[in-house]
Amino acid sequence: MGWLILCAGQSSRFGSNKLLARLDNGRILLEQTLDHLVATGIPVFAVCRQDTPEVYEILERKGLEYGIAPQAQQGMGHSLAWGITQVVSWNWAGIVLADMPFIDVSTLKRLASVADAGNIILPEYQEADGLARAGHPVIFGHSFFKAIQTLQGDRGARSLLERYADSVIRQPVGDAGVLLDIDTPGDIPRE
Repeated sequence: MGWLILCAGQSSRFGSNKLLARLDNGRILLEQTLDHLVATGIPVFAVCRQDTPEVYEILERKGLEYGIAPQAQQGMGHSLAWGITQVVSWNWAGIVLADMPFIDVSTLKRLASVADAGNIILPEYQEADGLARAGHPVIFGHSFFKAIQTLQGDRGARSLLERYADSVIRQPVGDAGVLLDIDTPGDIPRE
């Protein structure tokens, strides 16, 4: 079991490497995401792209394992497919997007507590309008690892959620952080 964090994106809409951006609390985005994962006490493996030494430095400083996905530039599907090959011994893998620094540690622990090899855990947050929206991280049991290895291009694992809908457990959470990712500088909350 463990958190497979995807750090291989191009940050094209952000204009620079968004993982190194400062949040309103002064912390580096990637550091905050990693600290929340580490606080769960569950192993972390980071999937990186080439030419991001600042990201490697943060991971090394925190003593976390990482690898460089050889075809990361081809999209999230390739990065995820390669990353899952690095953690095949895990019972489950929680797929974490590195640009989601606001997920509470308690939410991560709760999602992990219901994960097993034969299911997919999908967190859902109910918004003020009453609609439940699916968020991240999505946890895939080991029985789905081979299917993840077939992913390609820029599409992540959404197709697997559709294909294995009968195995998806929708887990209600009271944490809007499961929906909040950073794509542009304007997405960083400012007080």
